[in-house]
Amino acid sequence: MNWETITLTQILYLVAVGFYLLFFALFLRYFYWIAYSYRNHWSKRLPLNIEKVKALAASKNLELPFFTILVPARNEAEVIADTIENLAALRYPADRYEILIVTDEKELLARNAGTFSGPTTMEVVEAKIREFAGRQGVPQLRHCTVPDDFDGRFRGSRRGISVPSTKGRALNYALEFVDPRTTICGFYDAESHPEADVLLYIAWSWLHDPRERIWQGPVFQVRNFYQLGLIPKIAAIYQSVSHKFYMPILMRRLPFVGGTNLFVGRRLLERIGGYDHRSLTEDLELGVRAYLETGVWAEYFPYYSTEQTPATFPAFFRQRLRWGSGHLQVCDKFRFAYQYPWEKRSLLLRNLFW
Repeated sequence: MNWETITLTQILYLVAVGFYLLFFALFLRYFYWIAYSYRNHWSKRLPLNIEKVKALAASKNLELPFFTILVPARNEAEVIADTIENLAALRYPADRYEILIVTDEKELLARNAGTFSGPTTMEVVEAKIREFAGRQGVPQLRHCTVPDDFDGRFRGSRRGISVPSTKGRALNYALEFVDPRTTICGFYDAESHPEADVLLYIAWSWLHDPRERIWQGPVFQVRNFYQLGLIPKIAAIYQSVSHKFYMPILMRRLPFVGGTNLFVGRRLLERIGGYDHRSLTEDLELGVRAYLETGVWAEYFPYYSTEQTPATFPAFFRQRLRWGSGHLQVCDKFRFAYQYPWEKRSLLLRNLFW
């Protein structure tokens, strides 16, 4: 081709071919993600039952792991009862796990100040606790309320003045109340509905390798799909596809932790000092810090949980803005975390940036 006589049409043709090749490569990459996730994760979902898991525990001379499922719930009176029922229906021995609902005193203070009427999350949870006391075959259901003046640190104290609420602050307070038998802590949001066999799978995985570990599963935010606006509906589909097919790829490069459908060894949580109560994305921060301090890398597991997506674009935008701001906050924190070797931090920071 004579570049001195090339025409505008030919330039546009070359640009079009370039874009075509680019998008074709991206399209092929999508199929690679699908193949990888199925081969390494989704094809390995086992037909588990409690007898099989108990047999494995006996062969390893280990007890079945005891789970505490923590659910932070502030202003969640409308959904928390259904979530409790879903968690109580998990296929796992009821005497080997408990559900711990974590509420916030600020909700009660707001109701007492007349900010809103109706039942509080605390009242709904306490009613379920009384109901569970008379039922057979359900796990222990317990409840703790974060004081308005709790400072937010793991094994922290009360300051005598109101402290802003964060999810990390609530979970740090609740970690003091988990059952002493607890091997693994599970974390779910107040509207989460996990698959029924999730505890069987985590127990099976831990029994094969009983180290202190972190497991992160996919979350499909589509349960209110038909009530969503156009942009949140597109985002819900994209997020579900990415959690199923792309998250396994992402977690090869980052110790990514998403905050719900999450399981962490109890001793590991204590060793690293719980959550960063000041972080907007306390989940991502936990995964990165756990790796830097202990070398534990979060693992993907192929059992999903469903949730709701914010139904309107403004609510959706606020949620994503918080996530994005928290991501940048984590980058800034570990860029200057000189107590960790630069060799470990640099790779994570590069991948966090991209």
